[in-house]
Amino acid sequence: MDLTAACAQVEQASRGLAHPEHRAAAEATLLEFRRSPHALAACRHILDTSAAIEAQFQAAATLRDAALRDWNALPPTERANLRQHCLHLILQKQPPPPPVVASQIISTLAVLLKRAWLDDDADRGAMLAEAEHAVSAASTSSARRVGLLLFAAVVAEFSPSTSSPMQLPWDFHERCRANLERDFLKHFFLHGAGVARAAFENGAALSGADDGVCVGALRLMSAALAWDFARGGGVGAAGGFGYVPPPSDGGGSRTLAETSNAEGSAKVTPGPEWRDALLAPGAVDWVFALHASAHARVSAGGDLSSAALNLRAAARAVVAALCQLAGDLFPNLAEDPAGDARRAHFARCVASLNGTTTPAQTTAANAARGLGEDVLVDVAVSLSALASNHPTAYFLAPTPPPP
Repeated sequence: MDLTAACAQVEQASRGLAHPEHRAAAEATLLEFRRSPHALAACRHILDTSAAIEAQFQAAATLRDAALRDWNALPPTERANLRQHCLHLILQKQPPPPPVVASQIISTLAVLLKRAWLDDDADRGAMLAEAEHAVSAASTSSARRVGLLLFAAVVAEFSPSTSSPMQLPWDFHERCRANLERDFLKHFFLHGAGVARAAFENGAALSGADDGVCVGALRLMSAALAWDFARGGGVGAAGGFGYVPPPSDGGGSRTLAETSNAEGSAKVTPGPEWRDALLAPGAVDWVFALHASAHARVSAGGDLSSAALNLRAAARAVVAALCQLAGDLFPNLAEDPAGDARRAHFARCVASLNGTTTPAQTTAANAARGLGEDVLVDVAVSLSALASNHPTAYFLAPTPPPP
């Protein structure tokens, strides 16, 4: 296959998609390209050499489809080479691929990692370590951010509700999900938490000097907490692969959800093994502090830069997920007779939400000007989750968070 000619053909067809009179022919050309037995080599050549963004995007998407189609025929070394090539493109290629292309390559790499997860010779930890080593070797803030976004994409790819079609049986996806949840998911969360906390505490996140690393780390944390946890289906308690009734909250009174027989309330149910990461003293206090600082930077400081807005949104997303924690993550009455862990967590969440909506007049005025409507919506959703997942008495006399 003439790789140069294939590149020119894909470039021309990609441009043709934007013109109605050429679209049908362009789509036919690209479809034929995707079906080509030599598509993998051509895609790598296009991603390495083409300056056309449209062609790069098509090549990244085709690389994913062709790799899945030809997977069983590819030797292990070629499968590894595909992953390494994707890592090179997003971490080392100069000039770096445009964001839309980089996002597609990251998605493709997440699919390749999942497809290799159950291979006979798969060393899952080594595959993830390979990515982290490539990030460390690049030694830039941009590479660190890309690595975090890659791990977030891996979490999303392994989650049943956001996984890509692979023309594989349900059992493949379920085994991948179960293994990642058991062996890696919490590590992803703690990795993101460690990076985000460091960027916040050294001032780089709030000053914008971290090049978006903190935002990427917070998004990884959010991706982990959005997981379809097997016990109750994760966010939304939709059941995932089977609904399990939540245990008693151990708080001494019914929740609003129980009182009204409400269904479908937002729940994140990671289970007791996550207590050290989510409920231990100091484990997530810094998240609430970051949320307050990022919100003040925008609302009081008037910083409407994309970096400031992205940081506030990413921090708010993690706080919203923390407000949705439920189930046996919290100790039961036998383990914690006074319900101190649950009360303390509830109080921290309420204090954080209150801080972003006080004074109410300013918050309402900002929302009316289009500067904070998303904040009010997220606060309302978070309060609804707290009301559904915790005893109503907590709202009457919330315990102040520890100093």
